[in-house]
This record gives sequence, structure tokens and C-alpha cells, in this order.
Amino acid sequence: MPKAKGKTRRQKFGSRIRHARDRAAAVRQKLAEMELAIRALEVDLEGRPQELVQKPYLVDYVRCMVENHGEDWKVSGSGRQEETLGPVGKAPGPFEF
Repeated sequence: MPKAKGKTRRQKFGSRIRHARDRAAAVRQKLAEMELAIRALEVDLEGRPQELVQKPYLVDYVRCMVENHGEDWKVSGSGRQEETLGPVGKAPGPFEF
């Protein structure tokens, strides 16, 4: 009888192992199921300051807009875009006025 060739010969893992893995589960959930996850204690969470993400370039931009345009800085920013674009929404060409 000849040896099995093709697909059945190339399989390295059994179907039970392949189907047992949940591809939709997150890594944190998989570690928790295997009881390898380390849970943070409530005491540790209270002692740590919450991280604040700052974007200095955005703060500078908003500060300049408020200084230059006052309370109406949102309207001035959107109005500038309408002035540069033509009536159809494109930039005017060399022969359009």
C-alpha cells in the first residue's frame, strides 16, 4: 500500500489543538484563562498618578488661535479654508477668477 501524500502528510498539529485556539480572544484574556495573568492590586492603582498625555504642539496652536482671533477662533479657521478653495471645492486654476 502506498504512503499517504499531500495534505494529510503535511499536517503538523492535530485538529483538536488547532480548533482549541481562539483567534478572536485578546492576549490578556488568553493569559487569564491560563492563569498566567497578573492582576494589579487596588493599593498599587491608588498610589500611582494617572498618566497625562500632552501634545505641546497642539497646545501652542490653540493658544495662538485664541490670542489672534479671540473667542471666534473656530470660525476663523474654517473660513480661511473656504476663501482658498473655489466654488466647486477645488483650488482656482490660472484662468479662473
